[in-house]
Amino acid sequence: MTKGCFIFPRWQHTLFCSAWLLIALCASVTHAAPTVSNLTVAQRVTTRLIDINYDVQASGVGTVKIKLEVSADGGASSSVPVQTVSGDVGDNVAVGANKQITWDAGTDWPGHENSQMRFRVIADDLVIAGFSRI
Repeated sequence: MTKGCFIFPRWQHTLFCSAWLLIALCASVTHAAPTVSNLTVAQRVTTRLIDINYDVQASGVGTVKIKLEVSADGGASSSVPVQTVSGDVGDNVAVGANKQITWDAGTDWPGHENSQMRFRVIADDLVIAGFSRI
């Protein structure tokens, strides 16, 4: 019997497929998503600049993609535009402690004040479950 582009006797095909399945299962079981911790947010006095500080950890990778989301409705949605950012945000942010993002709320969301603001920092190691980074 043939399957895919490999031609094996039936017992070898079963063994070959089982080995690939085992490798995929082990990779997906051992992979842990990156974690963001110690998140603090503060507005600079007399400015519309917001400093977001955090730590990020990820096993098996040295860099992650970081995205900032801002909510004006207590976290129900991320409806606030976040485009004018600098610091440890975007692609290839090194994992570790004491990371900082500065968001210019005055540029992205002028004229707004809100007591229901919530901030979320999302880390993505860009590893697909079942695969590893090369």
